Amino acid sequence: MLLWARKGAALEALGAFMSDAGDWNNDGFGDVMTWVQQGDGMLRIYSPATRQMLFEYAYTQASGKITDDWGKFFRRVGDVDADGVEDYAIGVQFDDHDGVDSGRVDLVTGRDFRVLYRFYPGYDKGGFGRGLASGQDLDGDGIKDLAISAPYQRYSIPKSGKVFVYALNDLYLQAEPMAPVVGDTVVVDLRAGPPGLLGMVVLTDASGTPLFAPLLVAPFDVNGELQLSADVDASLSGLDFTLLGLSQNRKGRGPLMDSLRVTVSIQ
Repeated sequence: MLLWARKGAALEALGAFMSDAGDWNNDGFGDVMTWVQQGDGMLRIYSPATRQMLFEYAYTQASGKITDDWGKFFRRVGDVDADGVEDYAIGVQFDDHDGVDSGRVDLVTGRDFRVLYRFYPGYDKGGFGRGLASGQDLDGDGIKDLAISAPYQRYSIPKSGKVFVYALNDLYLQAEPMAPVVGDTVVVDLRAGPPGLLGMVVLTDASGTPLFAPLLVAPFDVNGELQLSADVDASLSGLDFTLLGLSQNRKGRGPLMDSLRVTVSIQ
């Protein structure tokens, strides 16, 4: 018995890539996410219960790129930022961050698809992000973990491929670039924090010297984000700096939440 059907517009290829979206609108019924062939890529969430489109997000890629292949591969990962909405991992298998077609995976908040964290493979032509799997808590921390495949990791025969498994977290710290040169500006983002509560970015190590030096202490904005930036001058060349993100507990009391540590190596 047919329960629900939705017809796409001409050339949209609606349903070519689709998956379970979880209960995105918290109405007690499961929803469906599908890729749409429109612009640089689009994802939509539909409610079979109400037969309505719940959400639509259009991706814009870097100018001049033929395709990043954004949004064809995706998985729900649970509510990692504790805002009451299912969150998602989205593959971008032809992103060029770590080399031609190296790939990346965006961990996004389901509320508005703001990026919480970007995973990169660190090598060329891997197709990283073509396969995604979630649902298991492999390290026992109460948060689902994420598996990401790179089927072209070895481009010559035999094309062995590779699978990475990442522990997801309740707080995400990211620095770009991680290997800056003199004259670059390093931007550090702390995301998925509790809006309005205090967050902190701390320097914990400088080229082997342990430290605890707060670089930024401020309330998270309405999106649960903090950001700082710094210009790299010649006096920092050759040094490594390890950063840690901290946050007040979402309940306002209890142990601090922390991110994984990130090391920025000045070239």
